[in-house]
Amino acid sequence: MKISRNKRWLGVKVQESLSSGMSIKLNIFDLDYPQKPPICIIPEGIHSVLSFFAFSDDSKSIALICDANQAFCYELSGNLLYKKVFHGIYRNNEVYFSTAGALAFIFSYEFDPCADLDFDDEEYDGGADEDCDDIAANLGVPCSIWKWNMETGELAVLYCFLGAAHMHPTATYLTGKGAFLIHDGDNNQIKYLNCNTLMEKAVFVPITRENQDPPAAFHHYAEMPAMCMIMYSDCCYLVNIESEINGNNGVLKCFTIKGIEKKLKEKGVDTQLHFSTNVAPSSTQFLAFDNNAKTYEWDSENDTIRAKYNEAYYDTAYLYVSSDRSNAFLVHAYNGISQFSSEPLKLEYQYCYQEHDYTVNVTASDETNNRIALAFADLGHEKVIVMNLETYEEKTIFSTIMPSETVVDLSFSHNGDYVLITTQYKCVEFNLITGEEMIVARSAGQERFLYGNYSGKWIEVTVTEGSEEGLPTRCEFYSKVAKYAGFEFSKEWYYIVPYLPEELYTYYVHGNGDIGKEGPHDENGIQRYRLTRGFFLEDRPEFARILNPECYQVDGDSVTPLCFHFGKLEMICVRHKKALALQKGMENLITYMYLDEKMGEAILARDSADLAWVSNLSSATYEILWGVFDRHIGNDKGYYSWNYVAPWQNNKMIGCFETFHVTLIDRDIGELSVPVEYEPGLALAGCDFSNIRANDSVKELIKNTGGVI
Repeated sequence: MKISRNKRWLGVKVQESLSSGMSIKLNIFDLDYPQKPPICIIPEGIHSVLSFFAFSDDSKSIALICDANQAFCYELSGNLLYKKVFHGIYRNNEVYFSTAGALAFIFSYEFDPCADLDFDDEEYDGGADEDCDDIAANLGVPCSIWKWNMETGELAVLYCFLGAAHMHPTATYLTGKGAFLIHDGDNNQIKYLNCNTLMEKAVFVPITRENQDPPAAFHHYAEMPAMCMIMYSDCCYLVNIESEINGNNGVLKCFTIKGIEKKLKEKGVDTQLHFSTNVAPSSTQFLAFDNNAKTYEWDSENDTIRAKYNEAYYDTAYLYVSSDRSNAFLVHAYNGISQFSSEPLKLEYQYCYQEHDYTVNVTASDETNNRIALAFADLGHEKVIVMNLETYEEKTIFSTIMPSETVVDLSFSHNGDYVLITTQYKCVEFNLITGEEMIVARSAGQERFLYGNYSGKWIEVTVTEGSEEGLPTRCEFYSKVAKYAGFEFSKEWYYIVPYLPEELYTYYVHGNGDIGKEGPHDENGIQRYRLTRGFFLEDRPEFARILNPECYQVDGDSVTPLCFHFGKLEMICVRHKKALALQKGMENLITYMYLDEKMGEAILARDSADLAWVSNLSSATYEILWGVFDRHIGNDKGYYSWNYVAPWQNNKMIGCFETFHVTLIDRDIGELSVPVEYEPGLALAGCDFSNIRANDSVKELIKNTGGVI
């Protein structure tokens, strides 16, 4: 996609493989009138690829290159003006021009990223001299700049050079100047080339002296023709081209990645960053990414940094249904909470979070009192809020102190009076009645906590081992003991987390979307295994090694072996090598979408697609369950993937698919209702728009989002 220089036109390349061959076209949208259908340009002839397209500088025409060497120039109305087949140029071509009929300039280069892959061909040895191989390996990428007279069709080469070896050549057309800024890989120079006078000049010499590697990108600001950004992975230079070619120092400012890394370190994030060089910095804002491809946006003027663009804007974190099954609350990770009610299903209300730049990453619910707990996370800080879903009143009950501390689990007590908050460093219990907070346990040494849950009469905390020698990964159980000054928590027993072999993956029922938490790493930093909480539907002999883990009784400082058997439907934590997610060779995974507190009513899913509602989970078997799954409830068309599903009224379930789309599902026959139309990012429900002046599409949007017209 490309936008014209006057910001009015959006060009979109469409390339589709059909049985009759490749279908190629270019759709041009008028951004002043987005409702209008696009202008469709289909290049004449049969083509296999649309290689390149660009708007003219005056935004009145567009040039296309098909199959590397067939060029077309069209008016934006779709009228063909000029066409030309190029001969003698390279396979990659980009065309730039001021207006239709004017002299156009072509940047041509011979670069194939696949050609630089290392193939180990043991069967073939052509006997070529090794020195020749070294020379060939170090040759730069051949590049040339041509001029094309659209009126006469004349094509002539203007300039040739070599880009850096094994890299996409770094060059950019300077809009409005009839010139290119190029990197000559033969001598590691940045050069300015005037295409009209053929004057070339080495520029920004101090930059290439400071950096031995070639620049990754040049970004020219067409709205400020003198300005350009020269980008390396660890530093960027804002330069004034006119000042430089006139003999002055054109380097205005240098931005280094070290400053961003230092800013992150202050927030407790120690990571190595690289500038995202394929994205032009906007004003004073830069994008950078770490080794895990997590993206950060740095505002150099205000010296602020935040994680951004790492998840879908409309990502969701939880679906909660009220105890009377009359209201559903979809928790969005970024925006707020959407409340749905009645049948037919409709949007009832939307609540916007007050926590800007925070995202919801951990949740828990209290059906007894219709409350939810939400853990909000931002760079270097997290907090937990409990919200009453009848009044939307909220209360902050926890806030991290250390920048690196993160909330890993939340759990309500059975009566809803307490919330268990677990970070990797500690597990605390918050009393919602008195406002008191008590420490249940702290992690020792390099160990860290992964889960914290109320489990019958105990509090269960999952501890993963550190890199130092110590106790293996285990689940510890604590009881609350009355003391003269109140209560304290005492460790009663623990079990060593058993290993789940791959052949039992299909029998282990775990939370939908829970692929497991990160376990310990070896001395090379490689993760040894993942951990997940779940259960088995049956108590089979082949499950015995898992259901009878190594257990120990704790009495003060003494530890003695203990026999304990986990029965069916009892939650047990396991270790596993692969993530418990649908992937090649790992089909038929069973996950739970909904479980009531007594493990009675449940909604299970096969591969997040086929659904099964169960009134009494204790009577369910794998054979019965797979029979229900084979009816493809909720997935009769074969393409649904459910994020969340919960019980609803009148023999129905309410489900969320494709992140935020909400619909009702008949639990007996699988029929789906029409998904609710709403905008997750707009909280308009109940707002009065009676006297607005708006077109029909805006009014329809307001109505669908709960506004009153």
